[in-house]
Amino acid sequence: MPRILAEARRQWARLGPHARRWILVGLALFAAVFWGVWRLKSSLNRMETGSAEENALTQQVEVRKAGERSAIEAREARIASVELARQTLALRRDLAEARQQVRTLSEALAEARAEADLLKLRQSKAALGDEGSWGHAEAVARESMELVDVNEALGLVVIDAGRADGLRPGMLFSVMREQKAIARVRVADVRDTLSGAVIEDMRSGGYPKKGDRLVFWKQPGR
Repeated sequence: MPRILAEARRQWARLGPHARRWILVGLALFAAVFWGVWRLKSSLNRMETGSAEENALTQQVEVRKAGERSAIEAREARIASVELARQTLALRRDLAEARQQVRTLSEALAEARAEADLLKLRQSKAALGDEGSWGHAEAVARESMELVDVNEALGLVVIDAGRADGLRPGMLFSVMREQKAIARVRVADVRDTLSGAVIEDMRSGGYPKKGDRLVFWKQPGR
């Protein structure tokens, strides 16, 4: 090492002032460039570090926003579910009310039909025929009843009412069609929801058929 330094001094001494000046300028420029490169590299490292931190922060912000969006969607889903349940309950309540109204109107219609048949029967002398045939029975309005089956060969009819509706064997009914009495039937067999009756008397207007309505005849003292 000392030999190398001594040789360097001899070489430096051989150089002229002009050459020495250029060498010093070159060394200064080299040092400046090296310093600039080092500072640039340091800045880039800092920028990379800052960019990584910024990316991490951005990711955290995105994750937080995603969580907020999920919470909002879940809350909106709960609100929609509650609203749907409320509308379903309202529809069920409206449906129940509508069904009750239909039942009420059906009962009112049946009662009105029975009363109309009864009024027409009382006003029609032809419906009563002779006193020996109909006796002193009194027509009484009941719920609307209809024939659901007719056996013309056997002279039997089936009524859409039974024990649950208060029917019992021996009851008399007038068969009505277009507000005219066309026949009289007597109940012979009573089931829970259906009854069988025998055709006892016929009037003008044709043979009883499915869909004809009935009016009950109350016997005196019963």
